Amino acid sequence: YNCDIKPDVFTLALPEDVIWFVQPQPLPDNEKYASMTPEQVARAFFEACGKENWDEMLKFWNATAVDQRLKDYLGGIKIISISTPFKSGRYPGWFVPYEIQFKNGGTKKMNLAVRNDNPAKRYVVDGGI
Repeated sequence: YNCDIKPDVFTLALPEDVIWFVQPQPLPDNEKYASMTPEQVARAFFEACGKENWDEMLKFWNATAVDQRLKDYLGGIKIISISTPFKSGRYPGWFVPYEIQFKNGGTKKMNLAVRNDNPAKRYVVDGGI
């Protein structure tokens, strides 16, 4: 039962382009983003996606990069409407009602979840895409 196990058995080799989900850290211009309201964050997030400005989009997303599936899904969208944010239940953030139009003409109406209980103290998208 006490056989030697080679250390490489427990070595995990990840691809170089792995995308990590991370806690948002303060940006050089963090105050600009930390002072945004949930509604402003939703608009800025969707506008960045519409323009395919992934560097700007990442300021509202808690990952190290944007994967191709998300780029294909959200790239080129148009905002139809963004409504008044609301709180619900025990969720620590806000829900922002929105309607967007995809490149293919389809639309989606949902609530974007945003929260700012992170080290950067700025709102990031937490769900509802």
